[in-house]
Amino acid sequence: MSDDNIQTIESFLTLLETQPGLFNDAQRQELANLWQQTSPNYAAIADNIAEWCEENPAIEAELLKLIDPEDQDKLPGDGKTPPPPSPEEYRDKLINFTRNSFPATTPPPSPPKE
Repeated sequence: MSDDNIQTIESFLTLLETQPGLFNDAQRQELANLWQQTSPNYAAIADNIAEWCEENPAIEAELLKLIDPEDQDKLPGDGKTPPPPSPEEYRDKLINFTRNSFPATTPPPSPPKE
């Protein structure tokens, strides 16, 4: 487990949650497929995020703003953080955020005619 991997995953989750408008429908579908195929370990999840972002420069730029190493020394507290979620929990969070952060792409069904 690497702190860099966890920071990448946490930052991407923050991006999904706070800026869903950055992602179009095609990207949302790509991410949904990517998470289903991702091995549940920190390095694989972080690597997939990094590789996907390289193909999506606008999102990569926003992600890099969240991963600012200069800010790490300014965090409040005693330096003891709780352990991060397991890789499986991260993968599930990514799947759920991807699914829930975007409006449905299909219209709701019409009510039945009487």
